[in-house]
Amino acid sequence: RDRYQRRVHGDFAKVLPPEAKVGFVTFARELVYNPIKNNPTDAAKAQASGVDPSSPFSGEVDLYNANAQVLRSVSVDIATPASNTTFGGVSAPFGAQVVLTPSFRPTREAVTGHFPRGFQRTVSLKSTLVLDGSQIEILNLHLDGTLVIRAVAGAKVTVRNLKVVNGGRTLLPLSCESQASVLERMRGFCVASTDTRELTFNQPGDYVVDEP
Repeated sequence: RDRYQRRVHGDFAKVLPPEAKVGFVTFARELVYNPIKNNPTDAAKAQASGVDPSSPFSGEVDLYNANAQVLRSVSVDIATPASNTTFGGVSAPFGAQVVLTPSFRPTREAVTGHFPRGFQRTVSLKSTLVLDGSQIEILNLHLDGTLVIRAVAGAKVTVRNLKVVNGGRTLLPLSCESQASVLERMRGFCVASTDTRELTFNQPGDYVVDEP
């Protein structure tokens, strides 16, 4: 299917008249194309031969890293992994796990409204950050662990000052695949423990989080 799609894209220019004005836009591959099509065994073989693994683990990491890169563009200080992490025979630069839901980030440009400039926001390498809600504004944040913020439609949340330090998520390679779930076997790891700070706003209204 991928080969067919590339062929269609390549042949499209041939049906245009000579006077047609054609342009194109290029993006970094890791931001827009992250296929998940190989099982861990085939993915490990592909990576060993110099081909992108295109596995559940590599695709998951690509998503986290793409979201982290978006936040860096709005002055969020997020650590970058210095080396790769290997699970299920597949290696990837596994850093902060950043999840931006469609309600929080319908477009890349929408992120700028959630992170006004002139404030300090830091996210450590081991951290997990989940943001879910269309009216969440982050001013000053120090995160070293796991933080989940969820806000229903109509709930406007301003994080004025917040420091979260906890154990975060502990990820371990599979010790016995026969006892692992299907999801764990696909990812190549399991979540052994989770220490999470969760802020949930279930009712519309204005909320301020201020913990100096």
